[in-house]
Amino acid sequence: METSVARKHIHDLKRMNVI
Repeated sequence: METSVARKHIHDLKRMNVI
């Protein structure tokens, strides 16, 4: 179970996807 780690990863993935 992830909390902030997963959220940070998702944020990075979303940002990369946006590019």
